[in-house]
Amino acid sequence: MSINRRKVLILDLAVDQEMYRPTAHWRSLLGETPSVSVALVQGETVVDLDRFTHLIVTGSEASVLDHAAWFDPAQETIRAAVTRGLPVLGSCFGHQLIVRALDGPAHLRRSARPELGWFPVQTTGQDPAGPLESSSPIWMFCFHFDEVFHLAPSYRVGAHTEHCAVHSYRYGDAPVWGVQGHPEISPTEGVALLRAFAAKQPDPTKEPDPAKGPNLTNPSDLAGILTRALAQTPRDDGFGAVLTRRFLEMA
Repeated sequence: MSINRRKVLILDLAVDQEMYRPTAHWRSLLGETPSVSVALVQGETVVDLDRFTHLIVTGSEASVLDHAAWFDPAQETIRAAVTRGLPVLGSCFGHQLIVRALDGPAHLRRSARPELGWFPVQTTGQDPAGPLESSSPIWMFCFHFDEVFHLAPSYRVGAHTEHCAVHSYRYGDAPVWGVQGHPEISPTEGVALLRAFAAKQPDPTKEPDPAKGPNLTNPSDLAGILTRALAQTPRDDGFGAVLTRRFLEMA
């Protein structure tokens, strides 16, 4: 099937659509490939999956550890897509929610070291024919406070960073992939998102106490993480375009 015959369902899981617009990010990479976006958080409902060839599950400002009512239809859609054999791709929260949908919350936790900004992602070579495979490292934008850990043997871990052991996976031999980072977010969009998020914090200038490490219940610690992220020179290898093209080629 040629790429121009694909049709993608985007599960848009953004909470604040003014601050974070994942559908726009993904559509910039999908190009002329048609897509339908469903904003579950806003109360929209999923249309018939038979109309689609691929499913993208986006990031979210929500924590995958704090169950909300819209998790249920999102997880039902993921399970139905997997059962149908549709190629499924989740980024950040979507990466985590796929695991929650297929294996429950036991493999999800708060990150000891949140990743905000641009990080080098090291690949493992565990899925050589998959869309996430590339030479290491892949620099991409990251923005997460939760993470996947200790996955079942049915998953192939495809990448990691210094502080996150599961930065990508494939669900067995199924066409189902998750990536913890945001390869779909450009450097300009990443800076804008960091600034918008920082503007909502009480004091974005204080540094955390290095002896204590990050403590996200302390606003000054979060502010320090944001300050360092905003001080970075963005470094992005443009892998999002490669990933999207390869994903669309998956039948």
